[in-house]
Amino acid sequence: MKPRRKSVAAPEAVYIGEVEVDNFGAYVRAKVDFDTPGLTVIEGKNGEGKSTLLEAPVWALTGKLLRDGVAPDEVIHLDPDGKPVKAGCMVRVTLRGSINAVIRRSVKHHEHGTGVQFIVDGVDQTAGTNTETTSRIATVLGADAETLMQTVAFCARAGVRSFFTAPDAERKRIFSTLLGLDRFVRAQKLAATAHTEAQMSQASLMTAQMNEGLRLNELRSARERAATATGIDVAATKKALREAETRRYELADRVRRAETRRSECIAADQERRAENNAARGEWKRLIEVEDAKIQQAISRRAQAEEKCDQATKTFKRMRSLADAKKCSQCDRPVSAAEVRQWISDAETLAIAFAEEHEKAIEALQDRRARRDAVKEPAQFEPDPRIEELGKKLADRRDAHAKSESEIATLRTQLQAASAVREQAATFGETIKKVERKIEKIDAELLEVQGQLVLTSFWSTGFGARGVQSYLVESELPAINHDAQIYAVKLIGEGVTVRFDATKKLKSSDALREQMSSHIKLPGAAQSYATASRSQRHRLDIAVLLALRNMIARRAGIKWRQLFADEMFDGLDSAGVEKVQELLEDLSREAPVMLATHDSRLQGIGNRRLVVTHANGVATVEER
Repeated sequence: MKPRRKSVAAPEAVYIGEVEVDNFGAYVRAKVDFDTPGLTVIEGKNGEGKSTLLEAPVWALTGKLLRDGVAPDEVIHLDPDGKPVKAGCMVRVTLRGSINAVIRRSVKHHEHGTGVQFIVDGVDQTAGTNTETTSRIATVLGADAETLMQTVAFCARAGVRSFFTAPDAERKRIFSTLLGLDRFVRAQKLAATAHTEAQMSQASLMTAQMNEGLRLNELRSARERAATATGIDVAATKKALREAETRRYELADRVRRAETRRSECIAADQERRAENNAARGEWKRLIEVEDAKIQQAISRRAQAEEKCDQATKTFKRMRSLADAKKCSQCDRPVSAAEVRQWISDAETLAIAFAEEHEKAIEALQDRRARRDAVKEPAQFEPDPRIEELGKKLADRRDAHAKSESEIATLRTQLQAASAVREQAATFGETIKKVERKIEKIDAELLEVQGQLVLTSFWSTGFGARGVQSYLVESELPAINHDAQIYAVKLIGEGVTVRFDATKKLKSSDALREQMSSHIKLPGAAQSYATASRSQRHRLDIAVLLALRNMIARRAGIKWRQLFADEMFDGLDSAGVEKVQELLEDLSREAPVMLATHDSRLQGIGNRRLVVTHANGVATVEER
C-alpha cells in the first residue's frame, strides 16, 4: 500500500468528512472517513454494499440517492424476514473545509425519528420542515442534489454515459442539463408568459382606449347638440301643460257625471226588470190556478155526462119491461103499476142528471172565460237611454285619455329639456374626466409597450439563441481542452476529441441547436463507433471528467472530492493501467474514492476499504 499524502485544500473547498451510518441499506453500523487524502479503493463483490457506502453521504445531504426510483422506506436495513427494521435508519455526515457542519438525516429512527438536522459551526440551522431544511442545506452549501451528484458523485451516475452514442439533439439536451440551463429555460418561459400577459394587457388597454375615444366623441357631439337645441319653448310648454291639466280635470268631472247618470239609469232599469219579472210570475201563477180549476170542471162535466147516460139507459130498460111484462134478467112477472113507478123514478133521475150535466157545462165555460180574462203582462224592454249614455261615456273617456296622453307628451318634453340643460351643464366636467382617463390609459399603454420590449428581449435572451447558446459555446473550448487532455492520458497521443455546437434549420424562422462530436483515434479505428470497447469506455471517462470539471467551475462552492463507482467495467489491462494512473493524478488534487470489484486493482491507491456481506449485513474494514 502506498503511503498517504496530505493534500492542501483551497480556502473555499468543502469536504465530506466522517460518515456514520445506522441501519442504512445493507449496513447495520459503519463509520468511514471520506476526506482521507489520496486514492481510496473500496473493494468487494457485486451487490455487497460498495455503492451504498457512496450513496450514504449523498442521501444525508440531499435526501436523494444515486439510484432513481428508490422510496424513502427502502433505505432502511432489512431484517432476516425481508422487512425494514423497526429501529429505522440514520446517516450522519461531517463537513470540513470552508464550512464546518454536521448533517443528520433519519427515517423512522428509534432515537431521531424521521427528519433532518443541520448544524453549522455549532449553531442549529434546522428549518421547520424536512423540505425546508434540505433547501437550506443546498443554499448554505451552494449546491443542490444535482450539483452534488454531478461533481462529487458524478462518475457514479450512469445518466450521461450515453453522451457519445446519443443523437446530436439529445447530446445538446444532456449538455444543457449539465450546464444548468434549465433555469434559463424556466426564465424564458416566465419571460414568455410575462410577454403574453403584456400582450393581453395591451389589447385590453387598446380596447379601453378605443371605447373611451368613442365615448369622448359622443359626449362632444351631445354637448354641441345641447348647445344648439332651441326647438322647445319651455314657457309655452308649461302653459300648455297647465291648460291640458285643467281640461283633464273638466273631462274627468264630465266622465264622473256621465258614469253617475248611466249608473242611475241602469239601476232604474234593473228595478223595472224586477217588477216585470214579479208581474209575469204572478200571471203564470194565476194561469196555473185557472188551468187546474178548468181541469176540475172538465172532470165534473164528464162525471155528470156519464150519470146522464146511465139514467137514460135505465129509463129505456124500464120502458122495455112495460111491453114484456116480465123482468128481462130473472123472468119474474111484473105488474103495470110497478113498471110505471120504475119508469117515473128513472125519468126523474134522468132529468136530474141532465140538469147537473148542463150546470157542469156552464161551470166549465165560466172557468174558461175567467182564464181568458187573466191579462198577460208585457215583455220587458230595456231603457234605450242606457246605450246612448254608454256611447257618451265612451266618448268622454276617449277625450280624457287623449288629454292624459297630451299631458304625458308635454311632461316628457319638459323632462327632456331639463335633462338636456342638466347634461349640458355637466358635459364639460364629464369630458374632462374622460380625457384624463384616456391620458391614464395612454400612459399605461406606453408602460405596457415598454414591458413588451423588455419581455421580448428577455424571452429571446433566455431562449436557445440567447444566453443558452452563448453559455454552450463559451464552455465548449474548456470542455474540449479538458477532454483532449484526459483522452491523451487514457488512450495516448494521436487521439482527438472535439465537440461543436451546430445549428440546423427547423422552419422558416426558427433554428434548432445541436451538438456534434468529432473523434479521431490512433490506429485502425478512426471513430467512436469503430473503436474497441475499452477505447470507447476510456473516451467516456475522459468526457465525463471534462464535464465534471465544467460543472465544478460553475458551482458556488468547490467540492474537492470525487466518487467513482465501477469505472473499470469493459476495460482491458492497458485501459485499467491508464485509468489507474489518471486517478492517481486526480487524487493528488482531491480525495478520490473508487468502488470496484475488479481484482486487477487490488493493492493500488493509498487506502483500501474492503466490504464484505454475511447474513444480510454488510461490513467495511480498512486494510
